[in-house]
Amino acid sequence: MTLVAHGVSYRVGTAEILASADLAFAAGEMVAVVGPNGAGKTTLLHVLAGDLEPTTGSVTHDTDALQEMPALELALRRAVLDQGGPQDIPFPVAAVVALGRSPHRRAEANSARADRAATEAAMDAVGVGHLADRVFATLSAGERALASLARILAQESPVLLLDEPTAALDIAVEERIMAMLRERAAERIVITVLHDLNLAARYADRAILLADGVVAADGRPEEVFTPASLSEVYRHPIEVVPHPLRKGLLILVV
Repeated sequence: MTLVAHGVSYRVGTAEILASADLAFAAGEMVAVVGPNGAGKTTLLHVLAGDLEPTTGSVTHDTDALQEMPALELALRRAVLDQGGPQDIPFPVAAVVALGRSPHRRAEANSARADRAATEAAMDAVGVGHLADRVFATLSAGERALASLARILAQESPVLLLDEPTAALDIAVEERIMAMLRERAAERIVITVLHDLNLAARYADRAILLADGVVAADGRPEEVFTPASLSEVYRHPIEVVPHPLRKGLLILVV
Protein backbone atom coordinates (compact mmCIF):
# COMPACT_ATOMS: atom_id res chain seq x y z
CA MET A 1 0.00 0.00 0.00
CA THR A 2 1.44 3.34 -1.08
CA LEU A 3 0.41 6.98 -1.28
CA VAL A 4 2.61 9.05 -3.60
CA ALA A 5 2.67 12.74 -4.52
CA HIS A 6 4.32 13.24 -7.89
CA GLY A 7 5.63 16.79 -8.36
CA VAL A 8 2.58 18.29 -6.68
CA SER A 9 2.03 22.06 -6.62
CA TYR A 10 -1.03 24.03 -5.58
CA ARG A 11 -1.67 27.66 -6.48
CA VAL A 12 -4.38 30.15 -5.59
CA GLY A 13 -4.17 32.91 -8.15
CA THR A 14 -0.51 33.88 -8.32
CA ALA A 15 0.23 32.56 -4.82
CA GLU A 16 1.99 29.20 -4.73
CA ILE A 17 0.78 27.48 -1.55
CA LEU A 18 2.59 24.22 -2.26
CA ALA A 19 5.57 23.84 -4.57
CA SER A 20 6.76 20.73 -6.45
CA ALA A 21 6.35 18.20 -3.63
CA ASP A 22 7.61 14.69 -4.32
CA LEU A 23 6.63 12.49 -1.38
CA ALA A 24 5.98 8.78 -0.93
CA PHE A 25 4.29 7.07 2.02
CA ALA A 26 3.75 3.46 3.01
CA ALA A 27 2.32 1.63 5.98
CA GLY A 28 4.70 1.05 8.85
CA GLU A 29 5.67 4.57 9.83
CA MET A 30 4.05 7.46 11.64
CA VAL A 31 4.60 10.67 9.66
CA ALA A 32 4.39 14.15 11.19
CA VAL A 33 4.04 17.22 8.96
CA VAL A 34 5.34 20.31 10.75
CA GLY A 35 6.11 23.92 9.95
CA PRO A 36 5.00 27.45 10.84
CA ASN A 37 1.58 28.93 10.13
CA GLY A 38 1.01 29.33 6.41
CA ALA A 39 3.69 26.81 5.47
CA GLY A 40 1.25 24.67 3.44
CA LYS A 41 0.65 21.83 5.90
CA THR A 42 -3.14 21.69 5.65
CA THR A 43 -3.00 22.22 1.89
CA LEU A 44 -0.62 19.28 1.55
CA LEU A 45 -2.94 17.11 3.64
CA HIS A 46 -5.95 17.93 1.48
CA VAL A 47 -4.04 17.39 -1.74
CA LEU A 48 -2.95 13.97 -0.43
CA ALA A 49 -6.60 13.28 0.43
CA GLY A 50 -7.80 14.10 -3.07
CA ASP A 51 -9.98 16.93 -1.72
CA LEU A 52 -7.89 19.55 -3.53
CA GLU A 53 -6.81 18.98 -7.10
CA PRO A 54 -3.15 19.95 -7.51
CA THR A 55 -2.34 22.70 -9.98
CA THR A 56 0.46 20.52 -11.29
CA GLY A 57 1.42 16.94 -10.58
CA SER A 58 -0.72 14.09 -9.28
CA VAL A 59 -1.37 11.90 -6.25
CA THR A 60 -1.75 8.14 -6.48
CA HIS A 61 -2.92 5.52 -4.01
CA ASP A 62 -1.57 2.12 -5.01
CA THR A 63 -0.90 3.61 -8.49
CA ASP A 64 -4.55 4.75 -8.86
CA ALA A 65 -4.98 8.50 -9.41
CA LEU A 66 -6.99 10.14 -6.62
CA GLN A 67 -8.29 12.86 -8.96
CA GLU A 68 -10.11 10.22 -11.00
CA MET A 69 -11.82 8.47 -8.08
CA PRO A 70 -15.49 9.00 -7.24
CA ALA A 71 -16.26 10.26 -3.72
CA LEU A 72 -17.32 6.84 -2.43
CA GLU A 73 -14.07 5.22 -3.55
CA LEU A 74 -12.06 8.04 -1.95
CA ALA A 75 -13.92 7.55 1.34
CA LEU A 76 -13.04 3.86 1.34
CA ARG A 77 -9.38 4.61 0.66
CA ARG A 78 -8.69 7.46 3.10
CA ALA A 79 -10.18 9.17 6.13
CA VAL A 80 -9.58 12.86 6.86
CA LEU A 81 -9.75 14.67 10.19
CA ASP A 82 -10.10 18.41 9.57
CA GLN A 83 -9.38 21.19 12.02
CA GLY A 84 -12.47 22.44 13.81
CA GLY A 85 -15.56 21.19 12.02
CA PRO A 86 -19.21 21.52 13.06
CA GLN A 87 -19.66 22.16 16.78
CA ASP A 88 -23.47 22.15 17.17
CA ILE A 89 -24.43 18.70 15.87
CA PRO A 90 -27.65 17.79 17.75
CA PHE A 91 -27.10 14.02 17.69
CA PRO A 92 -25.66 11.57 20.21
CA VAL A 93 -21.96 10.84 20.03
CA ALA A 94 -22.57 7.23 18.95
CA ALA A 95 -24.62 8.45 15.96
CA VAL A 96 -21.91 10.95 14.96
CA VAL A 97 -19.18 8.30 15.17
CA ALA A 98 -21.36 5.89 13.17
CA LEU A 99 -21.31 8.38 10.27
CA GLY A 100 -17.81 7.08 9.61
CA ARG A 101 -19.42 3.81 8.49
CA SER A 102 -21.32 5.48 5.63
CA PRO A 103 -18.88 4.43 2.87
CA HIS A 104 -19.26 0.78 3.84
CA ARG A 105 -23.05 0.54 3.88
CA ARG A 106 -23.40 -0.33 0.20
CA ALA A 107 -20.98 -3.24 0.47
CA GLU A 108 -22.64 -6.66 0.40
CA ALA A 109 -20.23 -7.96 3.04
CA ASN A 110 -21.13 -5.17 5.46
CA SER A 111 -23.81 -5.50 8.13
CA ALA A 112 -25.44 -3.52 10.92
CA ARG A 113 -23.49 -5.71 13.34
CA ALA A 114 -20.20 -4.79 11.66
CA ASP A 115 -21.10 -1.10 11.74
CA ARG A 116 -21.99 -1.32 15.43
CA ALA A 117 -18.78 -3.17 16.28
CA ALA A 118 -16.59 -0.70 14.37
CA THR A 119 -18.35 2.27 15.99
CA GLU A 120 -17.95 0.87 19.49
CA ALA A 121 -14.32 -0.09 18.88
CA ALA A 122 -13.51 3.41 17.61
CA MET A 123 -15.14 5.08 20.63
CA ASP A 124 -13.24 2.76 22.98
CA ALA A 125 -9.96 3.44 21.16
CA VAL A 126 -10.15 7.18 21.85
CA GLY A 127 -11.87 6.90 25.24
CA VAL A 128 -15.35 8.27 24.53
CA GLY A 129 -17.39 5.12 25.00
CA HIS A 130 -18.91 6.57 28.17
CA LEU A 131 -20.15 9.56 26.12
CA ALA A 132 -22.04 7.46 23.56
CA ASP A 133 -25.46 8.84 24.56
CA ARG A 134 -24.37 12.44 25.12
CA VAL A 135 -25.42 15.01 22.52
CA PHE A 136 -22.33 16.00 20.53
CA ALA A 137 -23.10 19.72 20.84
CA THR A 138 -22.97 19.53 24.65
CA LEU A 139 -19.40 18.19 24.77
CA SER A 140 -16.30 20.15 25.67
CA ALA A 141 -13.88 21.08 22.88
CA GLY A 142 -11.58 18.21 23.79
CA GLU A 143 -14.44 15.69 23.92
CA ARG A 144 -15.69 16.85 20.52
CA ALA A 145 -12.18 16.43 19.11
CA LEU A 146 -12.03 12.88 20.42
CA ALA A 147 -15.49 12.01 19.10
CA SER A 148 -14.52 13.37 15.68
CA LEU A 149 -11.35 11.26 15.73
CA ALA A 150 -13.45 8.21 16.63
CA ARG A 151 -15.62 8.88 13.56
CA ILE A 152 -12.49 8.84 11.40
CA LEU A 153 -11.30 5.59 12.96
CA ALA A 154 -14.71 3.98 12.45
CA GLN A 155 -14.27 4.61 8.72
CA GLU A 156 -11.59 1.87 8.76
CA SER A 157 -9.71 3.36 5.82
CA PRO A 158 -6.13 2.26 5.07
CA VAL A 159 -4.94 5.89 5.00
CA LEU A 160 -5.46 8.31 7.91
CA LEU A 161 -4.84 12.02 7.27
CA LEU A 162 -5.15 14.03 10.47
CA ASP A 163 -4.93 17.80 10.89
CA GLU A 164 -3.82 18.62 14.45
CA PRO A 165 -5.59 15.70 16.15
CA THR A 166 -4.28 16.69 19.61
CA ALA A 167 -4.88 20.46 19.44
CA ALA A 168 -7.70 20.56 22.03
CA LEU A 169 -6.49 17.75 24.27
CA ASP A 170 -4.79 17.82 27.65
CA ILE A 171 -1.39 16.24 28.21
CA ALA A 172 -2.36 12.75 29.31
CA VAL A 173 -4.94 12.36 26.56
CA GLU A 174 -2.72 13.66 23.77
CA GLU A 175 0.02 11.22 24.80
CA ARG A 176 -2.47 8.33 24.75
CA ILE A 177 -3.89 9.35 21.38
CA MET A 178 -0.46 9.72 19.77
CA ALA A 179 0.58 6.31 21.09
CA MET A 180 -2.62 4.78 19.68
CA LEU A 181 -2.06 6.38 16.27
CA ARG A 182 1.49 5.15 16.16
CA GLU A 183 0.28 1.61 16.81
CA ARG A 184 -2.20 1.93 13.95
CA ALA A 185 0.59 3.11 11.65
CA ALA A 186 1.96 -0.44 11.67
CA GLU A 187 -0.83 -1.46 9.27
CA ARG A 188 -1.94 1.88 7.81
CA ILE A 189 -0.52 5.05 6.36
CA VAL A 190 -0.84 7.64 9.12
CA ILE A 191 0.05 11.27 8.33
CA THR A 192 -0.64 13.94 10.93
CA VAL A 193 -0.12 17.69 10.94
CA LEU A 194 1.32 18.80 14.28
CA HIS A 195 2.33 22.12 15.81
CA ASP A 196 3.87 20.51 18.89
CA LEU A 197 7.42 19.66 17.81
CA ASN A 198 8.11 17.64 20.95
CA LEU A 199 5.10 15.40 20.26
CA ALA A 200 6.35 14.96 16.70
CA ALA A 201 9.86 14.15 17.92
CA ARG A 202 8.56 11.61 20.39
CA TYR A 203 6.04 9.69 18.29
CA ALA A 204 6.87 10.22 14.61
CA ASP A 205 9.10 7.81 12.74
CA ARG A 206 9.42 10.43 10.00
CA ALA A 207 9.03 14.20 9.89
CA ILE A 208 8.34 16.48 6.95
CA LEU A 209 9.27 20.12 7.56
CA LEU A 210 7.47 22.63 5.35
CA ALA A 211 8.48 26.26 4.82
CA ASP A 212 6.62 28.61 2.47
CA GLY A 213 5.08 25.69 0.62
CA VAL A 214 8.40 23.92 0.07
CA VAL A 215 9.56 20.64 1.64
CA ALA A 216 12.56 21.95 3.56
CA ALA A 217 13.47 18.59 5.11
CA ASP A 218 12.15 15.02 5.09
CA GLY A 219 13.56 12.20 7.21
CA ARG A 220 13.88 10.81 10.70
CA PRO A 221 13.17 13.38 13.46
CA GLU A 222 16.82 13.48 14.47
CA GLU A 223 17.71 14.40 10.87
CA VAL A 224 14.97 16.99 10.40
CA PHE A 225 14.82 18.60 13.83
CA THR A 226 18.16 20.36 13.98
CA PRO A 227 18.73 23.76 15.63
CA ALA A 228 19.78 25.30 12.32
CA SER A 229 16.83 24.07 10.25
CA LEU A 230 14.17 24.76 12.89
CA SER A 231 15.54 28.19 13.77
CA GLU A 232 15.60 29.17 10.09
CA VAL A 233 12.12 27.88 9.26
CA TYR A 234 10.42 29.21 12.41
CA ARG A 235 12.42 32.44 12.38
CA HIS A 236 13.21 32.12 16.07
CA PRO A 237 16.13 30.60 18.01
CA ILE A 238 15.48 26.93 18.76
CA GLU A 239 17.77 24.44 20.47
CA VAL A 240 17.57 20.66 20.21
CA VAL A 241 19.12 18.48 22.92
CA PRO A 242 18.95 14.83 23.96
CA HIS A 243 15.94 14.27 26.18
CA PRO A 244 17.17 13.91 29.78
CA LEU A 245 14.55 11.32 30.83
CA ARG A 246 13.99 9.11 27.80
CA LYS A 247 15.30 8.27 24.37
CA GLY A 248 14.81 11.00 21.80
CA LEU A 249 14.97 14.74 21.43
CA LEU A 250 13.88 17.71 23.50
CA ILE A 251 13.14 20.84 21.49
CA LEU A 252 13.54 24.14 23.33
CA VAL A 253 12.49 27.62 22.33
CA VAL A 254 15.32 29.94 23.35
